[in-house]
Amino acid sequence: MRKLPLVCMITGIVFSVSSCKTTDIQEQIAGSSAGAVVGGVLGSKLGDGKGRKLSTIVGAAVGAWVGYKLAQYLGEKDRQNLAQSTQQTAVSGRRQVWRNSDTGVSGVTEVKRTKRELKPVQVKVLKGKVLETPPIEFLDKTYIAKRSSNVRGGPGTDYVVVDSLNANEEVTVLGKVIGKNWYLISENGVGSGFVYSSLLLESARKSPARALIAANKTEEVIEVTIASGQTCRIVTQQVQLADGSEQSDEVTVCKGQNGWEMV
Repeated sequence: MRKLPLVCMITGIVFSVSSCKTTDIQEQIAGSSAGAVVGGVLGSKLGDGKGRKLSTIVGAAVGAWVGYKLAQYLGEKDRQNLAQSTQQTAVSGRRQVWRNSDTGVSGVTEVKRTKRELKPVQVKVLKGKVLETPPIEFLDKTYIAKRSSNVRGGPGTDYVVVDSLNANEEVTVLGKVIGKNWYLISENGVGSGFVYSSLLLESARKSPARALIAANKTEEVIEVTIASGQTCRIVTQQVQLADGSEQSDEVTVCKGQNGWEMV
């Protein structure tokens, strides 16, 4: 499918779906105004049931969550329902069913296939602290140190200790090293070292943006390329129209640095 840039127009209703960064990842309705018709319909913050923010979709993005083939058959409200259902399926991985009693149109969205990919992304790190940049799966969540913990230059005890965390200190975990039980933590959005996963406990609070201590202010910040593990889902959209006929389409959603997005 063609990949086009996401257009954002805030002109209408805002939906708040579940309890929930901008997947993560957008399929556009190419060459048609069908997607733009529902522009501004949704500024949704999707969650996974634990209050974690996963995705923010704004404006004409609603059209992006509706397959091009289906958009031409649906009115505005039904496109909204389909977009919302697709987003819920993308985040939860579960089948969603909806029906519009006013139009008689109903629909089902479900995951057809889930796959994992590695994608290169640019990340800022402290040069003097992060000595290795292995593939990671982005999390960007707040964790609490269970006890005093070492922060190391790489994902292993053989790496030098570059910092430490105090017991009960909150820290932002940028991501988990793929294939290893180590987290890459960050300070003000900059990768600053690795902590063994069992030493941290996930917090319900938002990322605290741990302040850079004086010694770190002189550290050189560099940008490196890291392979990011990305989970992608192909979501099937099935719609039964008022006349009883059925139409279907598929969209692909992936979770990246910014949460769940269309691709």
